[in-house]
Amino acid sequence: HQVFGNRIRQTGSSAVMVCGFNPGKRIGIGNAETEVVRIQNCRIALNDISKTNVANDYNATFKNADDLPGGNNEAVSVCCAYLNVFTEWNDIHDTLQYGVDYKSGGAGGAIRYNRIWNCTNHGIYIETGRRFVRDLDVHDNIIWRCRNGIVLAREADYDTEPGPIADFQMEFRNIRIWNNVIFLIDRDGIAASPHHGDHYSGTITGIRILFNTIVDCGQEEGHHYR
Repeated sequence: HQVFGNRIRQTGSSAVMVCGFNPGKRIGIGNAETEVVRIQNCRIALNDISKTNVANDYNATFKNADDLPGGNNEAVSVCCAYLNVFTEWNDIHDTLQYGVDYKSGGAGGAIRYNRIWNCTNHGIYIETGRRFVRDLDVHDNIIWRCRNGIVLAREADYDTEPGPIADFQMEFRNIRIWNNVIFLIDRDGIAASPHHGDHYSGTITGIRILFNTIVDCGQEEGHHYR
């Protein structure tokens, strides 16, 4: 599957979404079902994407991190039973949400050679979403003027949803982040953490963060990390 060479503007939610199953139904679908690959071998490349997640009649009640109305997915959303999705050589900018998000059960692929700027929230976001993200490469991206550059977050959301279930075992495994250039960031250049209110469970192993260039982060008042 290829999403190639498009110019995408003014979307109410994602500009591009690659999902093995409906993410809106994902709360009740556990790891065992998510391990069954439903979509694979996708390339999202050479697209110019901006002004995503703008407010419309359908999503006007949702608020983003700046309390602005808009869609609740990302400019590029990859989630739920995927294998080998490559997001590369895209310009992603001026969105009310995140730039690129890989989440909620998938393995393989890469986020690389993208230019990402002027995102209200994170440039690149990787989250387990009660499931797993494995064997992902994030390299040679240029990210600037976003709230955070690259973020790994477990985001199980046990603070707002029912408590731990045996089938929901979060896992980050073999995530490699290298040779990215990140600058003029409100908060953190690269961050890794549980989500607010999450239980401390799950596996994090094989994370490599190497040879990135990070300059002028912590610009937002109260965040002075360099």
